[in-house]
Amino acid sequence: MLHALSFCSFVLCLPLAGCHLIAEYGNADGREDASADTTPLDSNAHETSSHEASIADAMTDAPEGGPIDGTQDSPTPTLDAQEPFSPNVTFSPAALVPGGVNTTRDQDGPWLSSDGRRLYYSDSVAGSGTTRRIYFANRLSLESDFSDGGPIAELYEATVAAGDVTLSADETVIIYERVVSTTEVNLYQATRTAITEPFSPPQPLPGVTTTEIEEDPSLSADGKVLVFNRHTTTSPNRLYYATRASLTETFSPAVALNVASGTEEAEDPCYLQGLGLVLFESNDFHQTTDKDILAVSWKPGALVGAPQLLKISLASEGEGDAFVQPALRMIVFVRGDNLYQATY
Repeated sequence: MLHALSFCSFVLCLPLAGCHLIAEYGNADGREDASADTTPLDSNAHETSSHEASIADAMTDAPEGGPIDGTQDSPTPTLDAQEPFSPNVTFSPAALVPGGVNTTRDQDGPWLSSDGRRLYYSDSVAGSGTTRRIYFANRLSLESDFSDGGPIAELYEATVAAGDVTLSADETVIIYERVVSTTEVNLYQATRTAITEPFSPPQPLPGVTTTEIEEDPSLSADGKVLVFNRHTTTSPNRLYYATRASLTETFSPAVALNVASGTEEAEDPCYLQGLGLVLFESNDFHQTTDKDILAVSWKPGALVGAPQLLKISLASEGEGDAFVQPALRMIVFVRGDNLYQATY
C-alpha cells in the first residue's frame, strides 16, 4: 500500500519482452548510483546497456522456440484436480523468488502470469513508500531465473508513487493504486491490445474512485469482480468489492466485504474466483505484531466464512501481499521486504 508522494531516481528507457521498461541503474547492492546519467534515452534509438546485453544474451541462448517476445504461447500447466488450493494445503519450504527481482530495496504486491514467465510487482527504496513504482521481470521458462526488474515506462511517473498491481488473465488490463495526495489514493486502469504492446495512458477507475484511500486491488479471473482495500487516514483498512457485467462496463458502487469489524483490519486481498476464496493480510486474527496471510470463503452475494490462517505464515515472521496462481499451484508473497514463493 502507498502513503506518500515524492521521488528521485536515475532512469533509462528500455523495451523488454512485451513491456516497455525503464531500467533503473545503480550499484550492485541495489542502491542508486549518484554518478549515473540522469538523461533518459530514446527507447527507439539507444546504445545497448549492460542490462540489455544480458537480456539479449539470454534470448540468444533461448531454447528451441525462440526468445520470450510475448507473441508465443507457452503451454499452460494444468491444475491437479486432486489438490486444489485451500487454506489447509501444505506448502513446500518458501524460497526467495529466483533471479534479479529481489534486491536491497523493498519489493511487494506481486502478480504472476499463468505460465509463470512474467512477474509484475512493486519496488521502492527500502523504507520509502514515496519511491514506489510498478516493476516487471520475465524469464525463459518456469525453471529459469527472472531477469532484473525495471519500471514499466508507460506507467512510470517521476514524482508519483504507484504499485500493487492486478491484471486480467490475458494481461491486457492492469489496475493499480496511485497516490493522488497525502490523504487520497485511487485505483487506476490501463489497457493494451496484446502483451507485446504498450499500455494506454492510465485513467482513474470509474465506479470505485472516491476521495478516500482505495488500494490493493485484486481482479477476478474473468475481470468482472474487483476486491480492494478502502480506508481513510483515521479509519481502519477494510475490504470492499465491486462487480460489472462485462469488461467494457463500469464497476458498480463498492460494497463492504465484512471480513473485519471494530478495530480489526484487513488489506492486500487476493480473490480466487474459481475457488470461492479471498486471501488477505492482517495482524488482528492470529498475531498482534507481525502480519499473517489468512483466507475466507466468499463469492459475491454470499456470506463471508470464518478467517483461516494459511500454513505458510510463521509464528515469528510477518507475511502478506499474497498472490496464488492456481495454474502453477504456486503462491508468491512478501516476507520481510522481499518476494518469496512456495508450491502446494
